[in-house]
Amino acid sequence: MEDFGSESFSEDRISSLPDCLLHHILSLLDTKEAVCTGILSSRWKNLWKSSLILNFHHQHYSSNTNSSNDDDDINEEQEEGDSEIESKEDDNDSENEEGDYKIGNENFFYESENEEEAEEERNFISFVKRSLALHNSPVIQKFRLSFKYSDRRFGFYVNDWILFAIERNVKELSLDFLHSSPHDYEVPSWLFNCHKLVSLKLKECSIQTPKSVSFSSLTTLFISDTEFDECMIQDILVGCPLLEELVLVRCYFEQDYELFICSSSPDPSKMMLKRLTIEKCDNSGLNVEAPKLEIMKISGSLMGKYSFNNLVSLKEAQLDFDSIEKDNNFGFPSLSVAEFHNATVLKLCSVCIQTEEESQMLHGFNEREYWDKLANQFTCLTCTLKTIEITGYIGQETELSDDSGNNIVTKVLQKIDNKIKFVRFLLRNAKVLEKMTIHIDKPHFVEEEEWPELAQKVAQDVEGKIKLSSGIPVELLFM
Repeated sequence: MEDFGSESFSEDRISSLPDCLLHHILSLLDTKEAVCTGILSSRWKNLWKSSLILNFHHQHYSSNTNSSNDDDDINEEQEEGDSEIESKEDDNDSENEEGDYKIGNENFFYESENEEEAEEERNFISFVKRSLALHNSPVIQKFRLSFKYSDRRFGFYVNDWILFAIERNVKELSLDFLHSSPHDYEVPSWLFNCHKLVSLKLKECSIQTPKSVSFSSLTTLFISDTEFDECMIQDILVGCPLLEELVLVRCYFEQDYELFICSSSPDPSKMMLKRLTIEKCDNSGLNVEAPKLEIMKISGSLMGKYSFNNLVSLKEAQLDFDSIEKDNNFGFPSLSVAEFHNATVLKLCSVCIQTEEESQMLHGFNEREYWDKLANQFTCLTCTLKTIEITGYIGQETELSDDSGNNIVTKVLQKIDNKIKFVRFLLRNAKVLEKMTIHIDKPHFVEEEEWPELAQKVAQDVEGKIKLSSGIPVELLFM
């Protein structure tokens, strides 16, 4: 029988792994957790200090982080680390703040009315400052910062932390300020001239158009919950010659603005953009011209004119609008999908069809002309489109809320009649279609207990009118 207490069984195999693998393990942790790995063995003791990835998330720095439920050894390791960091800070201060990183004023803290919240802020800021003072790698691959920016004076620290990362040629920078309004962090203009950045993520902050934008290496840009002026996006596109992915989520403009995603160069082919996501932004219209664009996902409210041009490389398009907004300045929204002819995956919501239909009705609706025009727009049906996904099939309008019983059933079936015509149009014209999926959500005006019976009637009605004679599998998904 083998001796389970032998040295071979007590061997620490993880600690014997090469530094590159141990650093990868640390990269999956918040920096505070990475510091605590020092209790494992002397091999781990200072490994975090040379980590290429630094993660700082506020949830790890609450006032009860070192609660009685925490491991005593971890608390001890944290205390030892704090002592070492404090010693390093004292050395830096004695050098009159000369060196690569300026520590700042320890007493410069925001006094919150919520003492627990204030304590969390102090814990977080102190730990980040001290951790950066100890970090000794000359290069950083990723720097992620996530915390509640509750006072403008915090910008003093954040700017220092960003500079720390930039001075070490950071490749990926992520800044999330967690519902900061009304005290938004103002992104410094010098950040927009960082030539080493490959990926930049900005969330819950404020962006003022800088004098110049020069992200010569940037390939991915994610901006969320941010307000900026109308010139900013175009300036970014001009200053990011290698940009391949642009994501805009809940972004707000200073005034009604038609968003332009296109090249300012006479030669549009110089634009490298391959993936575009625009989600719930307040733009009044959209103009996209990107010959290398492969994937496009757009959602939110449909308002103004949506124009798509020169999308010769498009493989997948998703349009998922939750409502149509008519505006006095822009009139009824317009939308054309004629440029999607190369797409192999096309996901459309019912609003897209409603927009085309209602715009025709404004000038006198002719059903035959309508379907002929639609066939010309959906040229992708003839040779490339293999997958179709339709969402929002019934819609969520509340005008039926006062009805009950069979009256609701009748009106729901009438409501989807035109959409059934559109499904039949797709099945009839799609030459290489392999699968169609229709998402049917429960309308708000239908009670939960009524939905199963109504869903069954809707399914029977849809299947009966579609008459699946084409042989193409059509999947109905009831939510």
